[in-house]
Amino acid sequence: MKKDPVLYMCAGIIVITLLINIFAYSYLPSQVGVHTSGGQIDDYVSKFSFIFLLPGLQAIGSILAYFSKKRTKNIALILLNVICLGLDVFLIFYNT
Repeated sequence: MKKDPVLYMCAGIIVITLLINIFAYSYLPSQVGVHTSGGQIDDYVSKFSFIFLLPGLQAIGSILAYFSKKRTKNIALILLNVICLGLDVFLIFYNT
C-alpha cells in the first residue's frame, strides 16, 4: 500500500481538532451553541456531543473525499479539514 502524506496530514488535523475540544471541555457551557440566526444562538448541542461533532464530520468527509475519483481530492481533503478546524476554534471562542 502506498503511503499518502495528504491522508496522514488530514488525520493529524482531525486529531488536533479532537484534542482542542477535549482541552476546551471544562471551559464550555453545558449547552454549546452551534448555529446563529440574526446574531442570536438558535441551536444547541450538549458539550459532550460537541467534542465529537466536528471531528466526526471531518472523518466522514475525509473518507468520502478520499475515495472519490476526482483529481482535486487532495485539495478538497486539506480544505475540508482546515475549514472544520477553524470553525471548531471559532465555536469554542464564541461559546466561552
